[in-house]
Amino acid sequence: MSAKHWIRQLRSSPQLSERLHAVRRLEALIHQPAVHTALCLTAVDTRHASLRAALLAVLKKDPRAETFFLGVARGQGPTYMRKWAIINLNHLGSQRAREVVLTGLRDPSEEVRRAAACHASLYTDEEARQAFIDFFQTQRHVYLKDMVGRLCVDLHHRLEGLRSIRIRPDIALGKAR
Repeated sequence: MSAKHWIRQLRSSPQLSERLHAVRRLEALIHQPAVHTALCLTAVDTRHASLRAALLAVLKKDPRAETFFLGVARGQGPTYMRKWAIINLNHLGSQRAREVVLTGLRDPSEEVRRAAACHASLYTDEEARQAFIDFFQTQRHVYLKDMVGRLCVDLHHRLEGLRSIRIRPDIALGKAR
């Protein structure tokens, strides 16, 4: 089958397993510009963590991926794509990710600033440490809002799990009378 077929499957199949299969098929064709672009676009566009992980495993082998993600992170594109470009650069182990992360701390989008803050804390040099401290002092609410949101989602999933096995959440949380 042709690269076009696999790109179409990667970008539009509703089945995650088919999209993962397309990544494996496209890996050998990554030298083709259209394939490379489709893999990179999908890595900043997908909501599936397992698909993103498979894409990044392939893209780590291609230095053009760093350039693509740097362009998206520095661009004026959609917020979610800039956020994932920053995250992907860090997952690729990019040497230039640090500069994008520090710039991301001043992004107009709260979502991008949250992603940058999570990754800025990974750098130990004085400039990065100071940038994170400055961010946290002025944008604490952004960082805390993300943490509280994650805790609420986690609690929701735990309560749904308890309900699915027919345990009353008030009993499981020790609040039964």
